Order: sequence, then structure tokens, then C-alpha cells
Amino acid sequence: MNSMAPIRTSLEGVAIVIARVVAIVALPLVAMTLFALPAHAARVLVLGDSLSDAYGMPREAGWVHLLDQRLGDAHEVIDGAISGDTTAGAASRFEALLETRQPQLMVLILGGNDGLRGLDPGAMEGNLARIIEHAQARGIAVAIMQIRIPPNLGPIYIERFEAVYPRLAERY
Repeated sequence: MNSMAPIRTSLEGVAIVIARVVAIVALPLVAMTLFALPAHAARVLVLGDSLSDAYGMPREAGWVHLLDQRLGDAHEVIDGAISGDTTAGAASRFEALLETRQPQLMVLILGGNDGLRGLDPGAMEGNLARIIEHAQARGIAVAIMQIRIPPNLGPIYIERFEAVYPRLAERY
């Protein structure tokens, strides 16, 4: 018998609940950002993890698909989300997406897996900064969405983790 099965099942359930909450909260926020953009911003790349990849739910119920439906023909929404991705993983693959898909806007919703794994927030910030800088150097507007993580890693880690997003937003 696998003694980790109840823990894994519990964590998967938490991930599904978080993904659904993000879908409910993120869709209106991203839609507001997009509607404020000029009409020429036709291609929107969502670079994310399971929160954007509709983990544990039908793809049609995920916020990226719902955003695509909401925007209709005015914008092409490019799903660049991979469940389980970290900021380091995304930093190693996003250039190819920029090159091949040539978005005008990138919605960056990453960091959850870095936080859940207790990875260094400084390294996470560096990865996100690299992604933002490379996108902006190509003339791509970037909308970064803050990720919140459960408190199990302690208040010091949570404080360091959550401070990353406002710093990046102010810097870029």
C-alpha cells in the first residue's frame, strides 16, 4: 500500500480548487487588461503553469479557454501553459514561443510551483525578470499576475515570495 496516496490525493484536490479559484479571479482581470490594449494587440501569449493549464478540469473550463472565447476573433490567445512548470522551466522555453508565435502581449502567471517546492524567491525573481526583459526587448507588452501560495513554508518565506511580484511590477 502506498502511504503517500492520501497526501497526493489531498494535494491534487487543493491544486484543483486553487486552479478553479484562479479561473474565476483571473479571467476578469486579464480581460480588463486586454480590453485596455490597442486593437493591434492581436496575439496574446499566456505563459503559465497548471493554474493556466486547466489542471484537473476540462480544458474548456479553464480560464485561458474562457478568455479566448470572451475575446472572440479580435485576439488570438496562445496557450503557453504547462502544468508543473517552474519559472526556470518557462525561462528556458519561452523564447521559442516568442519567435514562432510573435505575440503582442504576454500574460505571465508563474511562480506557484517555485513556491510550492520552496525554491529560492530570488532565483524566481531573476527568472521572471529575464522573461519580462526579453519580451519587452521585442516590443511585447507584459502583464504579470501575482501568485499566492499556502502558508506551510512559514511567514518569512511567504513574505520573500510575495514581495517579488510588486517589485517586478514597479521595475517593469
